[in-house]
Amino acid sequence: MNDEKWIVSDRDHLGGKPRVQGTRISVAFLLECLASGMSVAEIVDAYPTLSEDAVQGALRELAHEKEAEVVRGFSSTKTCLASCWPP
Repeated sequence: MNDEKWIVSDRDHLGGKPRVQGTRISVAFLLECLASGMSVAEIVDAYPTLSEDAVQGALRELAHEKEAEVVRGFSSTKTCLASCWPP
């Protein structure tokens, strides 16, 4: 697995919105393209600043971030339940 960071954010590009590294394509726009039915190959063809590796890497990174967020939320709930239960 590649540990390269594909999603970046800074104030100088897209007003700080998360974007695919090396491009001005926001992660939200990438997700909108996929949601509209475009394949990764179609997205890469339509937006030459993107590569298949960049799209797949950004999606993988986003999935891992979301998974970590869910695990953190579960751990917080579990800790609260353990300290608050039984009443």
